[in-house]
Amino acid sequence: MEFGKEILKQGRLLANYYYGLFVKAAKTNKEADWDAVSREIQGLQKEVKSIGISWEMIGDIVRRKRKELNEKLALRIVKITLSVSFPNIEHVKKEVNNYYLTLEELKELESLAGRKAKNDI
Repeated sequence: MEFGKEILKQGRLLANYYYGLFVKAAKTNKEADWDAVSREIQGLQKEVKSIGISWEMIGDIVRRKRKELNEKLALRIVKITLSVSFPNIEHVKKEVNNYYLTLEELKELESLAGRKAKNDI
């Protein structure tokens, strides 16, 4: 049960961080924010490729430090899971751009409709 709680705790923390970067990039739609998302995710994916059982973890097993081992294993499991679950950044970026373009077009149409209505009165 302890281990499951630790996975949920670590999962919430990391998901909030990484998906928070996605949300910020989508809100601002700035290239720098999209680049930050990309760098962070690539860094996580690179880290995950090198994840294994470290000497530190073996020491925790030998010394029966269950709490520390649970934290380390949970964090590794969460990182692996997150690294494979992210959506394609370029696809998300394209959809966000389409959203903002559509908003601008709708505002323009609304403005034109308002001017036409004033002229018809």
